[in-house]
Amino acid sequence: MASDRRIQYTKQIIKESFFKLLHQSHIEEISVKALCAEADINRATFYRHYKDIYDLFETIERELCAEIEADVIRDMIDIRALTKVYEYQVFYREFFHTNLLLSLIKERNQFQYEEELSKAQQKDGFDAIQFKYSFDFLVYGLHGLLKDWVENGCPETPEEFAKILKDIVL
Repeated sequence: MASDRRIQYTKQIIKESFFKLLHQSHIEEISVKALCAEADINRATFYRHYKDIYDLFETIERELCAEIEADVIRDMIDIRALTKVYEYQVFYREFFHTNLLLSLIKERNQFQYEEELSKAQQKDGFDAIQFKYSFDFLVYGLHGLLKDWVENGCPETPEEFAKILKDIVL
């Protein structure tokens, strides 16, 4: 039990140090050596938990995404998701820099796309090409607005930004 707490503590220190370094640099500029110095741990301790800096980044990504598990488009407007982005904006700024979020959004919205497509096909005058572009426009538009919000330091509160997004989308 005590070792589990020590492991959790070590991982937390590593993550906090990583976030601190992300305030100053992009992920490709952060070395394991610099992270270990910031966390006051040795490299062997880091490598006991992660393969490299990118493994740490992906672990954090998985943890944050697991906390925001619903449909991404709805999550972008959902206050809980925006609050999580707001709290971890330094991570998400880097996430946008690596273009990982856009592929995650497209992947997570495939089910919603197929569901909405099925509904839309029932309507008279359905246009598959227009539907596809409309859906892409919504996904890319929300991605761009979220990216802009994060890169500008989240000047609006999550509540204010959620209202802006709802007014635009709904």
